[in-house]
Amino acid sequence: MPDLYTILGVERDAEIVVIKKAYRKLALQHHPDKNGCPEKFKSISHAYEVLSDPEKRKLYDQFGEDSFKPNFSPNPPPDVFQQFFGGGFPNSSNGFPGFFATAAAGGNATPDIFHPLRVTLDDIFRGKTFRMCVNRNIVCRSCDGTGAPPGQARKCVGCAGMGVQHSMRAIAPGLMQRMQSMCPMCSGKGVCVDGDKKCEQCAGARVIADKQTIDVHMPPGTADQHRFVFRNLADECPGKSPGNVVFVVQTKEHPVYKRHGQNLIMRKTLSITESLCGFEFSVPHINGANVWVRSAAGEVTKPNTIKVLKDAGLPPCPTSQDKEMGHMIITFAVAFPDRLANMDELLRHLPPRPEHKRGGELEVELVDAHGISEDDLRSEQKEQQATTCQQS
Repeated sequence: MPDLYTILGVERDAEIVVIKKAYRKLALQHHPDKNGCPEKFKSISHAYEVLSDPEKRKLYDQFGEDSFKPNFSPNPPPDVFQQFFGGGFPNSSNGFPGFFATAAAGGNATPDIFHPLRVTLDDIFRGKTFRMCVNRNIVCRSCDGTGAPPGQARKCVGCAGMGVQHSMRAIAPGLMQRMQSMCPMCSGKGVCVDGDKKCEQCAGARVIADKQTIDVHMPPGTADQHRFVFRNLADECPGKSPGNVVFVVQTKEHPVYKRHGQNLIMRKTLSITESLCGFEFSVPHINGANVWVRSAAGEVTKPNTIKVLKDAGLPPCPTSQDKEMGHMIITFAVAFPDRLANMDELLRHLPPRPEHKRGGELEVELVDAHGISEDDLRSEQKEQQATTCQQS
């Protein structure tokens, strides 16, 4: 089956927003109701189902399509040596571990180190290089990670130099499980050093503290939560390969704009006069210029009106297939006054109010809904909706 990323036309490190956008575009194009190919639509839907789910995507990235087969196991099959000399028999199909099965095996790399990369919208618009200083441990060069001068470290008798100890436990009648734990005598090092023979540089710790300078080059338009991965720059440990240092982009709050993908969203509150008679104002853009915004002649701006300034947002995301600029989106609110002082003057400039003939109606006075719970208001709304449905 073709690669799922290729089916959607996205990069392997694509953000979920990019994956969703690609899926919507392809689904509309190949939907069977629009004379599209059913098999093509099925493969597109399957690709989106996997890549939009973080857990499924992680499995797919590690093991491919085999990870979704019924009998798939992410654990590699034991080799012949393990089966005969310590690994026992492979896991049985009834759910119980096989004889002498190993409970767990540790990874051969140190953990990845994650750091937030706090950036402003201005940084994202222009792009920026950040010089970051990372604290980490490196293997002591004086003793080559043994913790002692040459010839002074001796093999641990508690684990025979393996760093781990094995034990057996019964998990069911006639079934034993082989357990593995860190050796307490050498703390997993595999060697023991007398107190007066420890390495002077690392004091027997086998590693020393170090600072690593990393230049993070962030191109314009980088997506929020994007990860910059620097391989093999995490902590070093004897017998293990170093993990990765990962910087995660986190966009700081802006006083005017909120970021949504590559779009910049702002909220503008108008007075009642501006709403009815027109408005004009300037907005400081993150590119340093002032954007002049005005309404059309005679246009009335209602609450929640949305205006779009095309191509006035952020540059295109470098990992996205979409190479268009984002937009500036302005949502308008209207501040209504609590009281009107010059009512007669205002009425002369407004259309006349509709007249209603009165005939036996009850006189009522509208009051504010203070003291009435939200539950009561919801119940009233539901009753009105039910009455409307019955009448229709």
